[in-house]
Amino acid sequence: MGSIAQLEKDVHSDYRQILLDLIIGICEVEHRGVLDGVVDRAISDMRLSIAYSDEADLCRQLKAMRASDDSDSSENELRLVAEDFRTVLSSKLLIVDDVALNRDLLSRRFQRRGFEVVEAPSGRAALDLIESQGFDLVLLDVVMPDMDGLEVLKRIRGRHSSGSLPVIMVTGKSEGQDIATALAHGANDYITKPVDFSVALACVEAQIQQSRADKKTS
Repeated sequence: MGSIAQLEKDVHSDYRQILLDLIIGICEVEHRGVLDGVVDRAISDMRLSIAYSDEADLCRQLKAMRASDDSDSSENELRLVAEDFRTVLSSKLLIVDDVALNRDLLSRRFQRRGFEVVEAPSGRAALDLIESQGFDLVLLDVVMPDMDGLEVLKRIRGRHSSGSLPVIMVTGKSEGQDIATALAHGANDYITKPVDFSVALACVEAQIQQSRADKKTS
């Protein structure tokens, strides 16, 4: 049971650091006192609430593990839960779509799950953001004016590998050839419209976890 006791200490330590980072962010928002800060504050409060609720859930699992005979498997399961939590709270997504309503719907849903989200209304805007900011994953619409998603994907892959910056294409069900082309040019995965958020969330989490695992071993 010694390993479980150590894991409990690690979990509390991890959460204290995460919560401290979030609280510092909230204080910075309060100091700015601008309209954008009101939005940021709401997102920070939501992320803080997720942190507290998830820590409580992990602690309940730890207590249950103390009475379990199969401590090794329980410990492994808990580590996976903790890793999922860290992945979400420390992940930054770029959502690229020329339709504002589509961007807004996806952004809000991912933000509610604890992700930091940046929106791009065009392919060119997305490329500029990728070069100026760091992202963990890009959700990229295929059909856009000026520069379509396939061209954006090619340019991304010219500078970033599929392991360093995962790209998930968002496409219509009838765009089978586009899907094949996108995968051939380095897309990590795809989701279809209308977007099933549970599927989108699972794809995003899986790709970010794989990307981070690849970076650790490289």
